[in-house]
Amino acid sequence: MKNFRKSLTTALLGAVVVSFGAVAPVVNAYSAEYAVIVSAENKFSASEAEMKNAVKRIYLKQQTKWPNGIAGVPFSRGETSEQTAFNKSILGMDNAAYSDYWVKMKQTEGSVAPRSVEASSILMRQVTRKPGAFSVVSTSDALPGGVRVLFRFK
Repeated sequence: MKNFRKSLTTALLGAVVVSFGAVAPVVNAYSAEYAVIVSAENKFSASEAEMKNAVKRIYLKQQTKWPNGIAGVPFSRGETSEQTAFNKSILGMDNAAYSDYWVKMKQTEGSVAPRSVEASSILMRQVTRKPGAFSVVSTSDALPGGVRVLFRFK
């Protein structure tokens, strides 16, 4: 009887934790705001639609340079809420389509996905050091000098 109660309690607690864990990220993902950041050295400026199109094309390796001639250096955020939001809002893909895209690119063109940097502090340093670098961050992240926001999205 003692083991049964312990098992039941453990199962109920596990169900509660799983339930809250599954709901919280969905709520946060839809209420969060994100920004695509670029090196401050990159002076590219255009309409928001043109900026989003340039980011998408460079990220997917459909073009290699920004419209102002600087070589594009995209960084992925790995399996983070920032990357999921970027995939959906900017690339127009869910995570499965995103993975499939890079498998196809590897097989057909030998291209690999952008380098993944999950830690915001390391990512910011990388974007600061490379003139054509860009990635997505949460707008709650503090931005150091040397980067600027290209555009924001939800």
